Amino acid sequence: ADYIKGWNWSITTGGRIGIYHTDNDEDYTAHVTVSTGSKQYNAHVDIQALEWGFLEFPADFEFSHEDMPDLSGTIEAKLIIEVGSELVCQENYRFTARNVNQPYEVKVEEIEGLINLYGDIVDDCIFWSDTKGFNYVIRSHNEEKGIYLAHWLMDVSGATEQISYYRSSNECGKELIQRHSIGWDLKDADEDGYMEFYSLIVDGCVDNWQHPTSATLVVYTNESKLELKGNTYSLLEDGSDAGGHYKPSVQLEERPLLLMAAEAAWEVYIME
Repeated sequence: ADYIKGWNWSITTGGRIGIYHTDNDEDYTAHVTVSTGSKQYNAHVDIQALEWGFLEFPADFEFSHEDMPDLSGTIEAKLIIEVGSELVCQENYRFTARNVNQPYEVKVEEIEGLINLYGDIVDDCIFWSDTKGFNYVIRSHNEEKGIYLAHWLMDVSGATEQISYYRSSNECGKELIQRHSIGWDLKDADEDGYMEFYSLIVDGCVDNWQHPTSATLVVYTNESKLELKGNTYSLLEDGSDAGGHYKPSVQLEERPLLLMAAEAAWEVYIME
């Protein structure tokens, strides 16, 4: 905000635009333009003196999901705010164009046809938005029959695409241990605009509790096959620490910042 002129404005990624003047004692009209380079979307709001005025993008700008780039969760646009002949704001921001297909604030059964469930029991669903679109990860399982993890991408038209998945194929004559880690993490370790989701899966046959069980730490982002494969912590007779032994996939080794974050996640989640 430019406090010299007395103007304040607030922007959220979800598109709520607020305008306020600290000492203007008269009502005024603010004209707002969101420019995406090739197109401009205009709206105005009448604001009472010493009160905040708000607009919602895209709802107040005659903008629809058809104006979004393919598979893009956000758009970069120039926000221009004018009051009379005075230029209040001219800055670049990122906006999310929410629409009815975006899977937020709904019950799982309402979008079951879009989220592509494998397991009969959903452990949790994690949703986020980044520069590639609306992402969701589903952690689920079937009692004593399998454990599942899937990363899906939904574009602004509601079409879904599976990016990565884990689906157990283990069959044991002995005890089968299958569980998701209690914790998970969501971050952009390499700051490329794509969020990474980190989660651990324990999935393997157990001879006895003094021996390790197979584990996989998956990293879901804009590409597949990013993972650490190893074993759970176990007190072996020789005193070695099985939890420290894992091998990164070739794809993860080529992403050193993601590999570092995955190794840190392994040490936390394997101890749970």
